[in-house]
Amino acid sequence: MLLRSPLLALLMAGGVALCPIAMAASPVRVSAEAPKRESGELAGHTYVIDLAIAPLEPGWMALRQSLDRYIATQRANFLEKVKHAAPSPLPTPWKLSLEFSVAARTERFVSVVAFGDIEPGGASPSAIIDSLTYDAKTGQMITLSDLFTDFAPAEAALASSARAQLLAKLKPGKHHRPLASDAATVRSGTEAGKGRLRMFVPIVHKDSSARGLSLIFPSRQVAADTAGPQNVDVPTAVFARWLKPEYRDAFH
Repeated sequence: MLLRSPLLALLMAGGVALCPIAMAASPVRVSAEAPKRESGELAGHTYVIDLAIAPLEPGWMALRQSLDRYIATQRANFLEKVKHAAPSPLPTPWKLSLEFSVAARTERFVSVVAFGDIEPGGASPSAIIDSLTYDAKTGQMITLSDLFTDFAPAEAALASSARAQLLAKLKPGKHHRPLASDAATVRSGTEAGKGRLRMFVPIVHKDSSARGLSLIFPSRQVAADTAGPQNVDVPTAVFARWLKPEYRDAFH
């Protein structure tokens, strides 16, 4: 069974929760794939792999191929861990659960978020979260740096905005408890030039335009493991000056 909380809660709160708006504006015309389960035994350990993929349009070939490669890599890494795991008297199998959700869709972009966990033979699970973004106009996958003419200052601006928002969450607020973290962890986890800002999803407006970027941080990068993944929304104004000409009309 796929682990939906707290990872699904992340997708259903804040900027990455805007996919229902985008999907209403541009409905997907194909059905979701049936969940898949693989089970077996390797090096004396039983294992289970659960997989669920959101509906994808047939034309999104590069996106589908990227998902297939991502799944193959996660599966290979998981089975390698199973193969080299120490013997255990527990009968509980190793489990890999992965679910792919279309978290945002604009006129230009389709962003899929992968979330799930690895449960090593009954031990505490470790969370998996990742994002993949597809440029529907060019038919190519893009990374965060692909959006900008000069990524270094753009990344610094994004990191500064994310850092300020996360530092503010360290204090209790009217509608939230203090983030289970500290200033040093937040600053380290948002440091520019270190690959800290990798996962992103466009913030979708009701007119199907992107109004900024939601940056996603995996567990333990900016907060304690108990806090789970974190996301912050950065408006377009923060990074607009560095957008490539071909992407300026995609953000408002």
